[in-house]
Amino acid sequence: KLGAVVVFLFVGFILFAIILIAYQAKSFNNYPDIAREYMATGDYEQAYISLLKEGDKVKETTLYEQLRVLQKLNKKLSYYSSNLTLLEREKALDSLIDGIEIYDKEKTHAKELDVEKQYNEIYDEILNNLKSEYKLNEKEARAIMKINNKEDYSKKINEVCKKTK
Repeated sequence: KLGAVVVFLFVGFILFAIILIAYQAKSFNNYPDIAREYMATGDYEQAYISLLKEGDKVKETTLYEQLRVLQKLNKKLSYYSSNLTLLEREKALDSLIDGIEIYDKEKTHAKELDVEKQYNEIYDEILNNLKSEYKLNEKEARAIMKINNKEDYSKKINEVCKKTK
């Protein structure tokens, strides 16, 4: 009887180990699929978060790199929205201006990763917010972005915000 119990426990342990390994393998496959679903709906933040749940395993993947590039720009829109909600119009404008700079730095990479369309959609949203909230076109926003002196930059941001309250 004792031998049968030991064999039964051993077989149970082996089955448990197989199930655990299969679950982890399935888990790895699910997060990228979930991330792709979020990505398809334009929810890049949730897609990125879903993929990060996999840890270091996914950091070498194209999907991870695509989402990293998209989320880097999309994050500026999130900062804009948060700051606008908090009535921090200057910080909100600064986030949009930062978005233009990020767009310029990463647009070639976005094209290489085949997410140029989504990347440009995020950028268009940045430009639309600049126009609707601050009455700035792209050329005017880029002129502000090019101000190197922090004090002058802050003055210009404040000036734009006062004009458009």
